[in-house]
Amino acid sequence: MSNPLKSYREAQKLTQVELGHLLGVDGMTVSRWERGDHLPRKKHWLTIEEKTGIAPAELVGHVKQAEITQ
Repeated sequence: MSNPLKSYREAQKLTQVELGHLLGVDGMTVSRWERGDHLPRKKHWLTIEEKTGIAPAELVGHVKQAEITQ
């Protein structure tokens, strides 16, 4: 299962730093989200959905799948 945030970023040809700037976080935070190490904080959900169209449930599902396969 691919991470929807990473798929979006790659489709838009953005770096993690550029996507982070768009979402109001740093590139390392985007990296953690993409790897499934951390979920975005609730305060970021609306921004992510507004800017990328990715629903919170999609990212939660990715993190849960990453936990199962580890």
